Amino acid sequence: MKVAQSIPSTSHNDRGYRAPELLFGARDYDPFAIDRWSFGAMLTSFFTPLRLVSPEDDLEDDFSGDEIHKSPFMVPHDLKLTSPNTHWSRDTLYDSSRSEIGLAWSIFKVHGTPNQNIWPEWKALPQSQTLIFNDVDGKGLTRELLPHLIPEEEGKGSDSRPQATIVDLMSRFLRYPYRARLSFADALVHPWFTKSDTILVSSGYESVLERHWESAFEANERLHLTVGEVWKPGVEDRSAAKAALETRIAEVWNGKTMAGWLVDLFESHPVSGEISQSSCDTS
Repeated sequence: MKVAQSIPSTSHNDRGYRAPELLFGARDYDPFAIDRWSFGAMLTSFFTPLRLVSPEDDLEDDFSGDEIHKSPFMVPHDLKLTSPNTHWSRDTLYDSSRSEIGLAWSIFKVHGTPNQNIWPEWKALPQSQTLIFNDVDGKGLTRELLPHLIPEEEGKGSDSRPQATIVDLMSRFLRYPYRARLSFADALVHPWFTKSDTILVSSGYESVLERHWESAFEANERLHLTVGEVWKPGVEDRSAAKAALETRIAEVWNGKTMAGWLVDLFESHPVSGEISQSSCDTS
């Protein structure tokens, strides 16, 4: 297993995707497990609030930490809507706007304050005992934090049996023990990917699936990144998932490719343009 010996530097923009072990002085860590946490955090950003922001406004104190995820669309009271630089910005699930301590606390509020039961390696981290955090159970990946979720996607299976929801998939990447995080190869077998009748893919994906399906799992088995108590799809699960994907994936849907649908999407929902306060929910 490849082990990194130093913590990579990060910008303010990507700090919210950092794995929790990096916040407490880990020097020897698994970079693949770090990527899996970051990927799970990135997935949650499809469902976090959209906030209207302007570089001219200082909005640091406009929302309290407990109110930040209340509305799908957030418009600060004192925002200058007439500014040409006003634009929508997507919040991250974990708040990196203040400090690494604040980022860690925002993670704990979602997943619970670490202890020996939910994170066996916690006390071994160099800086885990330098501060005492309030003991919280964590809210989990709920619509309170991810208001763009639809109710049908909120369910979550057990550790050993997944449920076909996006919350279940995301939660398997966002685990404290790095060995318990879902590998990317195993994620392909997750039932969320095969519950739709049609899966629109980019051109050439079908041939990629055929060429690399088995090799992806072979590489995954060599890494030994999972532990016994978490879901690990077997050979039959893989075969069933591949067969389901092959019958559902399509490069054209309703006469358009993925590129065609994306063009239509951006043309009908332009990124820039006039912003009407009456069309937004103020907070």
